[in-house]
Amino acid sequence: NYTLPLAVSLYSLLENFSQTRQLCVYVLHDAVPSEERARIEDSVAPVLRKGIQLEFLAYEGSTFADLRTTLHFSAANYARHHIPALLPSTVAKVVCLDADTLVLSDISMLFDEDPGDFPVKLAPDWTGHMGHPLLDMPKDLSPWGASLSDKYFNVGVQLLNLSMWREEKISEMLMEKARLHPELMFIADQNLVNLYLYGRIGELSPRWNKQFVYRKIREGEWKMPYCVHAWDPPHIIHF
Repeated sequence: NYTLPLAVSLYSLLENFSQTRQLCVYVLHDAVPSEERARIEDSVAPVLRKGIQLEFLAYEGSTFADLRTTLHFSAANYARHHIPALLPSTVAKVVCLDADTLVLSDISMLFDEDPGDFPVKLAPDWTGHMGHPLLDMPKDLSPWGASLSDKYFNVGVQLLNLSMWREEKISEMLMEKARLHPELMFIADQNLVNLYLYGRIGELSPRWNKQFVYRKIREGEWKMPYCVHAWDPPHIIHF
């Protein structure tokens, strides 16, 4: 269902990528038909160049078939937890993008950020804090050391510290918790990441994950005073 958005996202990423850097793009997919893959490759051909590698990595979708899905989310949302195992062990850091993104700046700038001692760096979510009613979070977050007023993060754009992710088996831990606590999975794994990695999430500039709802704020349709970054020029628009 996301073949067309993926082609647009890839094109925008490659079109704005540094001419002096090398890039390897891994497309995680669950059995994309060969004709759809060919359409994607044809779509981005005008912006492919030497030094850019495009590789399709299939994962077994049935691995996540038992996990809770709601709204527009599907088991594909959990595919990012295959990244540490699927990518070569020599890859220590990666930028992970959802397919519904439009890249307007050189992704090298995001990749070059230092993850520091954080397993992941994320931008704040438009909801602002963990107590937003649309998140369907537990009313008591003290078991995780958190509170409803704490900042909430969006997982659609990630800078992953794969070395730490593998060493601590974070994917395995999160997927185990997903099966034990399906009530937390209202927004696929996003609530889970915010709770079980609480205090360990580094913060990216909202310009790297400008969610579409900011448009509603700019146009006055929604009044949300905590969305202070609505007017910042975006590096990535996330639909």
